[in-house]
Amino acid sequence: MDTIVLTILLTNCLIALCGYRVLFRSRYLFSDRFGFIVSITGGNIVSLVITNNLFYLFSNHFSIISFVNLLIGVVIGVTIGSLLNSQTLIAGIYSGGTGSVMGTMIGAVSLDPSICSLPSQIYNQQELILFFGLFGLCLHLLTTLLLLFALKV
Repeated sequence: MDTIVLTILLTNCLIALCGYRVLFRSRYLFSDRFGFIVSITGGNIVSLVITNNLFYLFSNHFSIISFVNLLIGVVIGVTIGSLLNSQTLIAGIYSGGTGSVMGTMIGAVSLDPSICSLPSQIYNQQELILFFGLFGLCLHLLTTLLLLFALKV
C-alpha cells in the first residue's frame, strides 16, 4: 500500500512542478486578481494533497508529521504566492498553511473515522486511503488544468 501512496505522492509533486513552471514563465501576464486566485487556489490544493499523502506514509508519528506538514504547506504557499507581489505572498502563506492542516486532518480521519464519531466498519482502512489518494490526485489535476486554462483565456 505504501508504494501506491508513494506513486500518488510523486505524481502530485510532478503535476505541481509542471503547473508551477508554466505559471512562473507567464507570471508577467498576471493581473493582481489572477495572481491572488492562483495563490489561494494553487497553494491550497497542492498543500492539501501532498500533506494528505505524506500523512498516509508517516501516520505512526502524528505530532512530528503534523508539524512537518504545516511547514511544507507554508513553504508551498510561499513558493506559489511569491509569483507576483507581497499580497499574493501573504495569501499563499495562509492558503498553504490551511491546506496542509486540512490534508493532515483528512488523513487522520480516513485512518481512524471514530475521531469524528463516524462508523468505522463501513470501509476498511486501505479502501479509504486509496479513495482519498486517488480523489486528491484527480482534484489536483483538475484544479491545475483549470488554472492553466484560465491563464490562456
